[in-house]
Amino acid sequence: MRTWRCEDFYGFGHDQDLFAWIAKDIVIDKHIRLIGQETSISGLFIGPIFYYLISLPLLFFNMDPRVANVVTVAVSLFTALSFYFVISKFFGKTAGFITSFLYSVSLGMALFDRWVVPTQPTLLWSIWYLYVLLSFLKNNFKVLPVLAILVGFIWHIHIAFAPLLLLLPLTIFLKRKAIRKSNFHLQFKNILLSSVIFFLLISPFLVFEVRHNFQQIRTLTRVASEERGDVKGAARVLKIAKSAAVIFTGAFWYDEKQQNLPQEIFVIPLLALFFFIFLARKKVFDKEQVSIMTAWMGIGLIGQFISKRQISEYYLINLLVTVYLAFALFIAYLYSFKKLRLPIILLLLFYASFNIFSLLKLPKLYDNYGDRKKLIEYIKKDVLAHNYPCIGVNFIADPGAGVGFRYLFWLNKIPIIKPVAGIPVYNIAIPWIYASPKELSFKQGYFGVIIPKPIEVKNPGLCNDVKNQFLPLSGFVN
Repeated sequence: MRTWRCEDFYGFGHDQDLFAWIAKDIVIDKHIRLIGQETSISGLFIGPIFYYLISLPLLFFNMDPRVANVVTVAVSLFTALSFYFVISKFFGKTAGFITSFLYSVSLGMALFDRWVVPTQPTLLWSIWYLYVLLSFLKNNFKVLPVLAILVGFIWHIHIAFAPLLLLLPLTIFLKRKAIRKSNFHLQFKNILLSSVIFFLLISPFLVFEVRHNFQQIRTLTRVASEERGDVKGAARVLKIAKSAAVIFTGAFWYDEKQQNLPQEIFVIPLLALFFFIFLARKKVFDKEQVSIMTAWMGIGLIGQFISKRQISEYYLINLLVTVYLAFALFIAYLYSFKKLRLPIILLLLFYASFNIFSLLKLPKLYDNYGDRKKLIEYIKKDVLAHNYPCIGVNFIADPGAGVGFRYLFWLNKIPIIKPVAGIPVYNIAIPWIYASPKELSFKQGYFGVIIPKPIEVKNPGLCNDVKNQFLPLSGFVN
């Protein structure tokens, strides 16, 4: 589900161009980085761990960006195993298997997991955070090192996890009597180990802040009250509800048109709510677990309402853990009745078959890596045929669409500069229909290129002129 037709379903846009460029900065330029890419908030960065993980397979495979999928597939596999382990531990092996199964065969989740970005481990982080909370509710405080790892990873994966830390004081309040009796204050080694783990993971952030006058902390303080121009009031509530419904629906099936079907996309959230209430009444969840699950969902949704930032669906992905849990436990409950076991097994097999069949007939992504690679290879042949010292590149595209090529030009050893007189200029049309059919030299999928007429480059110095160089990729900071 996550490796078939890798190039066709490998969207290679700005974020992928950027992670590859940062990996080049680490491996080729030997720059030990304290930060990853700059976020949509100017002055705030993602931590560097994702980029070091990506750099490792690139180092051993000649900087080929396709091998970045090794990291995401490994994360996906670990996520599936984690679902099984965590849910089995607290709710039984049947529920654990069903949760892992639903996640594994969902086409929506498979396509999400193919998205090579730092936020891809969101579900992995969420399931282990649930593990910590449920362990605390069972009076198991030896999981503190796991909590330290998760809190240390927040900056490296997604700052949207931070509000969920409010669940910790709630859990401690619920277990306050057990904590008093547990000699928690005597667990010195456990607390010390957890502290060391946390500070090791957060050390790049601390060093960067000290070196740069606490830039990110000041940025966070500023943007907390900064208006971003998004909708307010009842319109914001409706937008949050629809965004959550889209995310919940995408967790179980993939439909390119689902955002245009407001009635249908609320089926999954309503079912999850029904299952949750049913399971609570059947005592599958105890009162403390109900409190944690309700608070988890509430923090995620209310946090989006309070936030000054624009609403984005991927801020709500961490809520999927509670939805998967509701569906899996309901199915496991039905499976406990012998008469229903065969129908449930057949239903799950049908669900898996439907998703696999949907994947087989799915058209490739419009911005896929394979089409970009073939376009660059075509340009390279022409450049080598005319022995150009460098070329100019121009994009015939909507603003912001001309992305995802910078790293591929570097990887193919094609020096590029801004279009200037005396240098051959290659025009890349995105999509290719933006170019005149008579002028178009080559097209591949969504992309096309217009090859310039052969010229003699009389002034090779233009290739190294600082004024002719492209600006750094948006989000790339040294």
